[in-house]
Amino acid sequence: MGLFLKYICSRRMKQSLARHESTYNRGKERTFELENASINYQRVFKGIFAMETETTNITSNQIDITIHKAVSTLLSGLGTIINSVAIIAVLKGKLYSQKTFKVVLNLFVSNLMMSAVALPLFIVPAFLTFPGNDVTCPFSGFIIYSFCGVCLLSNILISLHHYILIVHITKYEAICSVRNTWIALLFTWFLPPFMFIFPLTEVWGRFIFDQRTLDCTAMNNLDSYRIYILISSFFTCFPPFTFCYIAITRKAISTRHQITIMQTENRQRITEQRQLIRTILLIITIFTAMNLPYFIFTLWDPQKVKVNLSVHGLALYLGMCNYFFNTLVFLTTNRHMKLSLQKTLRFMFKTMWTSLILISKFN
Repeated sequence: MGLFLKYICSRRMKQSLARHESTYNRGKERTFELENASINYQRVFKGIFAMETETTNITSNQIDITIHKAVSTLLSGLGTIINSVAIIAVLKGKLYSQKTFKVVLNLFVSNLMMSAVALPLFIVPAFLTFPGNDVTCPFSGFIIYSFCGVCLLSNILISLHHYILIVHITKYEAICSVRNTWIALLFTWFLPPFMFIFPLTEVWGRFIFDQRTLDCTAMNNLDSYRIYILISSFFTCFPPFTFCYIAITRKAISTRHQITIMQTENRQRITEQRQLIRTILLIITIFTAMNLPYFIFTLWDPQKVKVNLSVHGLALYLGMCNYFFNTLVFLTTNRHMKLSLQKTLRFMFKTMWTSLILISKFN
């Protein structure tokens, strides 16, 4: 009887231990399931958050692209219209026969090519669905940077030309002869393409498409070619501008003293000279103020990671404004340009009015 009771108790203890062990295992399985569910929930949450972040970034980029399209198209249109009208005014007034207006006309033509050819090529990738580094990128970059270099040299040429005209007027005819003027103009148009033929052929440097700014550039590479372009642009541009600005300013101060003692018949000549001084000083000031920020940011932050991308964009758009601002300066400050512009505008409005009358009669 005692052995039977022991057997019964032992059996019941084993069954109880088995039940407790089963309950413990089920608890472990439940805990494991809850942990897996928590991990899956975290993964799903991270995926949803990543999708939301990506959607937000796409929307933000789309807004930037929209602004880029609007501002660049506006600046390209303004530059094309203003420079075209200025060129027509010079041709209609036959001002190109004067050596001074040859370099002015060259500036207008370079600004027109930059506004009507280079800027549209710069805007095209923003209108493409999948812009990228295809075969057209090096060619578009070559055209854009070449015309940009032509505009830079045209501003330098017009500054040096007016410096000689104002400060060394007795040597003007000898230095700025027809032959020398044509050599300077050819140098202005052929040097930039020669400099950018190297990244086009990838002999030295190369053009790379930047997905963030949607342009094909040779300035994002941390190589020797970028440093060469920046250093050569700086020493080609700012020292001549500074030298001309200081020399012309000193001449303006001396002219201000002279005009008080000159006779009446000579005051007209001095007044015209002062007007020319104001024009060229304004040209130099506007060019420096509009292009210096872009130059500084390109030199300091070529990868566009230290400064917000919108700041780089503002500096770029400010530089684009120079392609019609310096034209407006000549149109509004030069007496001969203003008279020729008035005649050109009257002729254009008269032609448009006559065309509208003819169209209304036919209809």
